[in-house]
Amino acid sequence: MKKLILFAIVALSGLDLAQSEPSKTAKDPDPYDEDLIKVLKPVVDLDKGGDVSDRRQAITRLGKLVAQFHNLQNALAHRLTDRDEAVRVKAAEALADMGPSARGVVDDLVKALGDPSGDVRYWSARALGIIGPVVSYGGDDPYGYVEITVAALTRALKDKSKKVRLEAAWALGRLGPFAKPAVPALLDAMREDDAKDEKIVTSGGSIRWRAMRALADIGPEAKEAIPALLKVVQNGEGRYVHGCAVIALGKIAPEDPKVLAALLAAAKVKDLRGPAVYALGNVGRRHADKVIPTLIQALDVSDIEDKVIADSMQRTAIRGLIRLGPAAKVALPKIEEILKNPKTGTSARSEAERAAKQMRD
Repeated sequence: MKKLILFAIVALSGLDLAQSEPSKTAKDPDPYDEDLIKVLKPVVDLDKGGDVSDRRQAITRLGKLVAQFHNLQNALAHRLTDRDEAVRVKAAEALADMGPSARGVVDDLVKALGDPSGDVRYWSARALGIIGPVVSYGGDDPYGYVEITVAALTRALKDKSKKVRLEAAWALGRLGPFAKPAVPALLDAMREDDAKDEKIVTSGGSIRWRAMRALADIGPEAKEAIPALLKVVQNGEGRYVHGCAVIALGKIAPEDPKVLAALLAAAKVKDLRGPAVYALGNVGRRHADKVIPTLIQALDVSDIEDKVIADSMQRTAIRGLIRLGPAAKVALPKIEEILKNPKTGTSARSEAERAAKQMRD
């Protein structure tokens, strides 16, 4: 919020950030901080309460302030072409902080993906991901915005900077099914051999893992990825990559015969049981007879020492059973055992109570 207000002050005052500022000692007051205090005074006044007259004045001043911020995104977009790299970076970062409110400058952010600075390209990609599918917000040509965003982020998957490629993959996932045209490029990104080190994967630094996550978020529109994801599940990799592929298959086509068979097999592997049970929860009722036995078996967490993981496993399995409807009543005895067990976790108990009520009715 402070970053947005700072840029608002700069934009509205016409200051040139590219100009050098005089050096200040640690004791010198920062004029920008003083301006922030003044700008935020209506918010502070509202928080203090006071009589109705004070609150009315504060809300009126705050309303005027918000009205001024309508021009903020355009002011920041203009700074995306500033001659100073640091200004361009901060402008892109501030637009990312604005989130969906910056949807009016998507075209400027797309252009910024071609900036010479890797940091500007990174924050521009991130901003486009946070803004999400502009089609949700309407506009003169909402689908056109999605098309240019997807095309630009797809090109960014080939960026020379790995952090830009990582952010482009993440942003495409945020666009969900609208990112279908990017599936071939994401499959190509999946080939990057950077997921063998689990530390890189868990830190979010693997292109291969990010691409699979994006394919999962695209969902059924990413059916083209099924063979590649099945190959990951069948050949085995690190547990995080393996598990990500399982979840992706569950989001893309859980009822596909080959996918369903792979998910049922994965549920028998301890390290993959959680992702597989989650994925099986997306299977429709017409396959209930195949899925219910596996979900009931997953309710037994006696081999899981971590209480949090055990709680999550039971909760996920019970949710899957609830979705399968009347056929899942065969699980009632096991669910009642869970309710009687004093060691049952909070979230699992809550789901078990809901399931028991539904199954008894």
